[in-house]
Amino acid sequence: MAKKILPSFNAEPIVTALITYDKTTAAATEAMNATVTTTIQQFLDACAMAGVARNEEGVEWLKEEIRTSQGALDAIAIGLVERKTFTEYANGAGRAYYWNVAYYPDLKNVPEYKLPWTKGGKAGKSASAGKAGKVESTDRSALDATASKFLKQARMLGLNELAADVLDVLLERLEGFKESE
Repeated sequence: MAKKILPSFNAEPIVTALITYDKTTAAATEAMNATVTTTIQQFLDACAMAGVARNEEGVEWLKEEIRTSQGALDAIAIGLVERKTFTEYANGAGRAYYWNVAYYPDLKNVPEYKLPWTKGGKAGKSASAGKAGKVESTDRSALDATASKFLKQARMLGLNELAADVLDVLLERLEGFKESE
């Protein structure tokens, strides 16, 4: 009986196309996030210059302004974006403005930047609340906790480069240092 020669399937063109798609999608997402970040930060800076209060009334106003801007409403109306997306932008922007830190897209998910008047927020606690206590005794775990608190405070104040520099020194000079969450 004669042996049939069957063709083999070559998936390489599909895999190459998927890799290109992934790279293109990642680049487009990065570019969009950069635009969102810049646009929202410019708005927050303008609000600060205009004297919008960093309290519940001021923050809720700017969140509403983002959610109901004409561009947002138009994009939602034609199905270009979901309403939820602008709500998430607004929530992150509100946190950035209240805590006076730089806006970034995932800020809405960072627990330590919750707004005090929201569910799960810390009522009555302002961005400047809390004072350093007197050191009576210490150990290595207390030092690590204090260093982690310093890093968190620096980031809350928008001093991200300082926090990165200090973290580098801590990792280099304190064997086993791990930033606590």
